[in-house]
Amino acid sequence: MCGRFASTQTDADLVRAFRAEEVVGEQLAPSYNIAPTQPVRAVLERTPREEPDGKPQRRGSPCRQSMLE
Repeated sequence: MCGRFASTQTDADLVRAFRAEEVVGEQLAPSYNIAPTQPVRAVLERTPREEPDGKPQRRGSPCRQSMLE
């Protein structure tokens, strides 16, 4: 059985919930049946490359859903 899940939140919902500074890429449509390899929105927290000692920033970014065994 593959791991499927629902993704119904908008980019604005994710920014509010995770206090993200920005969202990149186009808005993804809501789906109640996300399968492996489909694009999903993830919130990543990283230190900017230009400022290695800077404060980590949260950013909504499109990613590919996959399964690890």
